[in-house]
Amino acid sequence: CETETQTLVVRSSFGFNAAEVKRLRFRIGEAITGKVFEAQAPILLRTAQDVRTHQANFSADNRMRFRRAVDERAVQSALGVPLSAKGMRLGALLLYNFSREAAFSDGDAPMLQALANQATAAIENARLYAELQQKEIVRTQLLEKVIEAQEEERKRIARDLHDEFAQTLTALTMNLQSAIHNLPPEASL
Repeated sequence: CETETQTLVVRSSFGFNAAEVKRLRFRIGEAITGKVFEAQAPILLRTAQDVRTHQANFSADNRMRFRRAVDERAVQSALGVPLSAKGMRLGALLLYNFSREAAFSDGDAPMLQALANQATAAIENARLYAELQQKEIVRTQLLEKVIEAQEEERKRIARDLHDEFAQTLTALTMNLQSAIHNLPPEASL
């Protein structure tokens, strides 16, 4: 689910028109995908009529895109399960059958849910890894800035010390020359 828009997008598919399926954007509660996501429970649809009923609330755009994505084939039966991790809803995993009704049984839902749980773990691990990589990039950038600031400070201190020492040495030399100049002629060095 895209958090900003609260829409579900297809991240992966097989047997669909790829260009069309990527354009699908389901609202939460829309069609089978949105209903599985919303309910966070499996949905088993044994007949084409059940499928049509659950897809009756397709938006006009999604209805057209879905029909193109499935190459105008009628879905005869479907099974969907939620993808969630640590109480966070991530999406839905759906199977469609285009050749026969009652292609899925009650026993298929737990198996598909087990597969979905494994997929969810992989998705979560990938998300955490990407997050870790991003944090590492930020940490590296911050470290570079710290090193740069330390180097600039070191240069400033060195410059200040050098300038201060040079000014003190110059003042001492001038004072010494002035003192020598002001010595009476009978004083010898």
